Amino acid sequence: ILPIRGFVLFPGAVLPLTVSRPASIKLLDETLPITKVVGFLTQRDEQKEEPAPQDLYDVGTAAIVLKLLRQAEDQLVIVVQGLRRFAIRKIVAMQPYLRAEIDLAQSIVPEQSSEWQAEFQNLRDSATRLAQLRPDVPEEAA
Repeated sequence: ILPIRGFVLFPGAVLPLTVSRPASIKLLDETLPITKVVGFLTQRDEQKEEPAPQDLYDVGTAAIVLKLLRQAEDQLVIVVQGLRRFAIRKIVAMQPYLRAEIDLAQSIVPEQSSEWQAEFQNLRDSATRLAQLRPDVPEEAA
């Protein structure tokens, strides 16, 4: 489980993330050769440097790591795409990084009305325009 600060990763969302905590870098270094899927939980208090389980929300998102760029020995940039929501059932380890047993959440699929499709397309177009205006956003995010 990789704690994130200041935002929530949703299924389907593609986001670039800067990773600089030693435990999070170790998690990615050890996990990515085996599987590209990692669990992400948002911190309740983004100021905490070393969050404990009670500092994290109980529901997170499993995501696939699309790209990893090593900026320095102590910093990575990853691009992730949210796959599916999960709930923490039980924390099984805190060291060397957070590991947990999870329950996958059931996806709720909205009715595909023409109004919903138009709103979704408008949101997608807005996100694409925003990504094009920001040169620091990777192409995958658009």
